[in-house]
Amino acid sequence: YFYSNQKNLYTGLNPQPNAFPDFRYAQSGYDDTRDTLRAQGNLTFTNHLLTLGTEYVHYESRSNLWAEGGDPNDDSTWATAKTNNVAAFIEDQWAAAPMWTLTGGLRVDDNSRVGVNASPRLAANFVPNSDEFILVSLSRGYRVPNFIESEIREYYFASDPNLEAETISAIEIEWSQRFNDHGLTVGLNGFANRSNDLIWALPLDGATMNANYIAWLGSGPDFTQQPGPFFQFANLDNPVTVLGLEATARQPITDTPWTLWGNTTWQSYRHRDPVRF
Repeated sequence: YFYSNQKNLYTGLNPQPNAFPDFRYAQSGYDDTRDTLRAQGNLTFTNHLLTLGTEYVHYESRSNLWAEGGDPNDDSTWATAKTNNVAAFIEDQWAAAPMWTLTGGLRVDDNSRVGVNASPRLAANFVPNSDEFILVSLSRGYRVPNFIESEIREYYFASDPNLEAETISAIEIEWSQRFNDHGLTVGLNGFANRSNDLIWALPLDGATMNANYIAWLGSGPDFTQQPGPFFQFANLDNPVTVLGLEATARQPITDTPWTLWGNTTWQSYRHRDPVRF
């Protein structure tokens, strides 16, 4: 893959040999390989549906972005970034009673970049009749940083060597009812989640910025490279809370192929502390 948004060479009316370019834009080339091995089994018992399995993923990427001073047009200057992920997962759907279904699941990942993370889920479905259901769900998940966040060595940026996965914990409650007399279906959904360790490009402290700039000047300066780094992808110690409500309705129009449908959503997104850009 190759991505480019502007030329990074000087193209003025009277370019001088070895002149400093007016502008330098991000250009990147990639040669990526992903290998996945997955095994899964589904076992059915009288009141249980059990799913269990394992997964292995090896991801390897060559790019100029993973090397200091890498040239997007010369892959001999590129560097290679690698990551391995081993996972195991299990889920059980249990018909505990005629009206109740309970679901419990757990996935555990061991990632070579950010270590071990677990994502459990517990849910309950209550179905009093064929036209109504209630769902309650509790879960926790995470997002492993991508290579841009964890391996970049170009364009004023670096990566925190202690970067961790983003995490999110969530609760959801949903109710839906279908009214047979008129075919009207209504639903209400409420949800809340809290995200932590969000990955942001944070500025380094002033002394570090200054030292990096002076080091670049001391290199000549080398105009084929950018000064820096001045920013670092790191985990933000400022969790986000999201609260939301949604209402939906569907109404078939009798003796026609038409159905009226609509929904409305309210959502509140808030950081614990004010965010400065």
